[in-house]
Amino acid sequence: MLLWQVDGEAREGEGEGAAGQLLPPSRPPAIPPLKEYTVERRRVAEYEALSFTTDCHPMRLFEERLRRFRTCPSTELHKHVGRTVVIAGMLTTSKPVHTAKEEPMEFATFDDGYGLIEAVLFPDVYRARGHVLFDQGPFLIRGKVEEEFGAITLTVQQIERLERVGEQPREKKGESRRANRREGVG
Repeated sequence: MLLWQVDGEAREGEGEGAAGQLLPPSRPPAIPPLKEYTVERRRVAEYEALSFTTDCHPMRLFEERLRRFRTCPSTELHKHVGRTVVIAGMLTTSKPVHTAKEEPMEFATFDDGYGLIEAVLFPDVYRARGHVLFDQGPFLIRGKVEEEFGAITLTVQQIERLERVGEQPREKKGESRRANRREGVG
């Protein structure tokens, strides 16, 4: 109910009646019945409006697009120490720092919906691709899995926003599909 209607009804109780109102009393129009969104459409609308979903991890919204990549879930990284893998995730937090030589680099944490992935963008990669980390993503990342003192990390070699990843790039001379498969792409 609108405030002017409340005020008008209060005046009616004081004896002013309809003569004291500028407009005749009316009821607000009935709210038309709306069709329920599908679960998927509701999740997409929530994510677009709120930057989060209320009933699932946001990475679930990108499952279809990620199917064409052989991504490694965070829960499996420990099985790939020393190898290069492709992961997908949303940026949870990051900390830009400088090396001893004052070169910029960044520590970042990504969430793939299964767990957290600690990643390092060393100066060369940070200078070339650090600019893509301006929001939560999601991102597609290629990197080498490393373990030090029992902690698993990913040394980022390539990073791209998922929405910018197009169709599979054509092979370069000397590069085979087999090499791409081994690296986790395709």
